[in-house]
Amino acid sequence: MAIIGAGPAGLAAAVYAASEGLSTLVLEPVVPGGQAGTCSRIRNYLGFPRGVSGDDLTNRAVEQAWLFGADFVVSQQATALAGQGDRRLVRITDGRRDRAGGTEVVPATALFLLVGAEPRTEWLRGTVARDQRGFLLTGRDLAADGELPGGWPLRRPPLLLETSVPGIFAAGDVRHGSVKRVASAVGEGATAIQLVHEYLREAGG
Repeated sequence: MAIIGAGPAGLAAAVYAASEGLSTLVLEPVVPGGQAGTCSRIRNYLGFPRGVSGDDLTNRAVEQAWLFGADFVVSQQATALAGQGDRRLVRITDGRRDRAGGTEVVPATALFLLVGAEPRTEWLRGTVARDQRGFLLTGRDLAADGELPGGWPLRRPPLLLETSVPGIFAAGDVRHGSVKRVASAVGEGATAIQLVHEYLREAGG
């Protein structure tokens, strides 16, 4: 089980996948936590009436997944996805890709940060179906007028969080139509693992 991205959805998927016996690898290009990990205080997450910092929540989730046996690879970025029969192959950088493209100094009187507005899915172009903004299409969003998506190789329709490539699932903010909330991302990450089990049963794995 390869999980690309260690935001709340990816971390939840890692916890459930590893705890349910799947060999689990989490690939994160920067640091775990995603957009939520940068929040100084998350005040609307269930079970934390006084709030919890994104960093604390992230560290707890990473430790939990690690104790269940998940492996983490940090500072490595996925660059391509390919399918070979039943296999799904992820290509990664070798750690030598200045991801920031160098340093540029510009004059400014103010600075505003908006994190998470654009999905980082360019590496999936031509492999996994995306909407016009780059968010991944899943489940019924892939169908047009009730028809299966073009190129879909199976007789059944895509599962709830399944992308246009069977066995590849999307959860959290990267998914088209997602609810931009930590709790929703965690729920989708957990749900994705149930769907992975269903896919593996279907495939005889």
